[in-house]
Amino acid sequence: MYLICHCRYTDLIKGNLNREFAEAHAYHNMGMLHEILGNPQEALESYKKFFQMSKKKSDKKGVALAYGCLGSAYAALHNRQMAVTYHEQHVASAKKLKDSR
Repeated sequence: MYLICHCRYTDLIKGNLNREFAEAHAYHNMGMLHEILGNPQEALESYKKFFQMSKKKSDKKGVALAYGCLGSAYAALHNRQMAVTYHEQHVASAKKLKDSR
């Protein structure tokens, strides 16, 4: 699955898409795959990269999404305090963006 995801985003990067945007969202997708495969630590690492890249590019929607993903990864790792902290940040960011997801 990782190879399929990586190849797809490699192809997108070669096109007219913003390379950093595509790379950031590739980390998001890899994080989701790791969650599905039951690898929460690897998901967390991918989500951290997604968060860092989104923040660097001032991608407010990406940052908000990353907060929710980080919360889910920490919940899967049974770190309830960090899970709640990141989910609260996700809700606050979504409200600022008027995003009800």
